[in-house]
Amino acid sequence: MGYAVFDDNNIIMTKGDTARIQIEILSNTGEPYIPLPGDSVLFTLKHYVSDRTILLSKDISIENLYLMLDPDDTKDLSLGDYCFDIQLVHASGKTDTFIEKKILRLTGEVG
Repeated sequence: MGYAVFDDNNIIMTKGDTARIQIEILSNTGEPYIPLPGDSVLFTLKHYVSDRTILLSKDISIENLYLMLDPDDTKDLSLGDYCFDIQLVHASGKTDTFIEKKILRLTGEVG
């Protein structure tokens, strides 16, 4: 497996590999939130939080809540640390960033 997700939601993955990461959304009471029709979940990756340029944006299917990072998503990025967040956008337009300011570290492979 070319990636690892830690308890603090930081991720380490090998550049150019595939990652299939299960996402969990919890309500304010700590109960799992089941997305409703019209909701969307969005992963956003930048080099720094303050950057205006988004390096990668991925829709996460509300049916299965897996973040799919494909080889093409990271193959042109440099090795090192990036920041990401994941937002739930409710059908009403309300936005909840439920994973914020986390690190995705891209590493190289030996072979």
